[in-house]
Amino acid sequence: MQHGHSFLVPALFALAMCAPARAQEEREKTFREYLADEHYDYLQARGRVSDNVKLRGSMRTEAWLDDNILLSRTDVQSDLITVFTPNLAVLWDPEDVSAWIEYRGRHRIYADHSEFDGTEHFFAGDVSWRTEKTKVRVWDRYQILLDPHEVVLFSERVERHEHNAGADLGFTFNEFTLGLTASWRSFDVLDAGLDYYDYLRWEGSVNGLFAATDKTLLLFELGRSEDDFDRNDVLNDFDVVRALAGFRCRPTPSLRFDLKAGPFQVTPGDAPGVAPSERHSDIMVVAVVVWRSSQSSVLNAYFERLPLEQLSSGWTLITRQRLTYNLWLAERVTGSLMLYREAVDDPESSARGYSMGVVPSIRYEIGRNFVVEGSVEYRRLTNSFDERLDNVRGFLGFSITW
Repeated sequence: MQHGHSFLVPALFALAMCAPARAQEEREKTFREYLADEHYDYLQARGRVSDNVKLRGSMRTEAWLDDNILLSRTDVQSDLITVFTPNLAVLWDPEDVSAWIEYRGRHRIYADHSEFDGTEHFFAGDVSWRTEKTKVRVWDRYQILLDPHEVVLFSERVERHEHNAGADLGFTFNEFTLGLTASWRSFDVLDAGLDYYDYLRWEGSVNGLFAATDKTLLLFELGRSEDDFDRNDVLNDFDVVRALAGFRCRPTPSLRFDLKAGPFQVTPGDAPGVAPSERHSDIMVVAVVVWRSSQSSVLNAYFERLPLEQLSSGWTLITRQRLTYNLWLAERVTGSLMLYREAVDDPESSARGYSMGVVPSIRYEIGRNFVVEGSVEYRRLTNSFDERLDNVRGFLGFSITW
């Protein structure tokens, strides 16, 4: 368990800073954040069709320049990619019930590699029922994805479908909040020769929040997931069990700490697949620090270490670090700088690799419904043989919202 020792000192320091203040207000605020819909507040601010119905639409256009679209060290090819992203969402919101549906497309046109042209689709729906202390939500997501980088692995562009659905329940009892989540996910590669990657995932979790002080909330999470592959001659079924505990605290109005950590265990099934083949136990960590240094700037630091699905071995251990600084440069103009690093450590194959990058960006709001933005990304990718690949890409785009 030595992996968790390095997080003990900053965790205790953060808890020591969290002295009492407004317990009920803080607990209610965290309860709202914990059970928030990802689209609900955003849709609330958009066009009203009637008292209970709101409609949101947008069209986004981007021009991307990428100096290595295949991420290859030997076959380096650059291209200009134009991306069109239409979006339409409808929200129905009477007093205690809300429902929304959304469609988003993403059509890519390559200037010199038309064989990679294609359209991706994203569909989403959500129905919620809420009272002052209770919330029930049922959600569904469906994606049709095309990734040209898969040409490197499969020598052709492969279409894949991902379907996610689930239900969330949230209850509040005095100073305690309890959440229950159940979800289902399917992953399908539309190629008969690659159908051993297809799988179903079932997952359930119990989450709890307790207002220990007016500035500190203690939390726990118990969860289990099962991955069942359609074929087991290559990849074996496996399940993951996790038990996490942590806290969220706001020592000052401008500073917030989140920490969640605990053990997890991956257990393979009895099928003859080659991976995963052994039981593996480790520590999972998710940590967030948000600091609003002034009215015009926010610093966000994020760290996570967790098991993640991987096509080659069923699962892998991934560690991500991200530091983002957002600054309001002028009225309607914001800039940001992001530094990130992502490391992969596969316990099954001993494969290791990492990517790291720098992403400066700027955003200019012209009126309420028109936005112009641009970004440049420099990233370095390294594999198990310490072979490095540098890639630079950037875009200039605009979006219209109504």
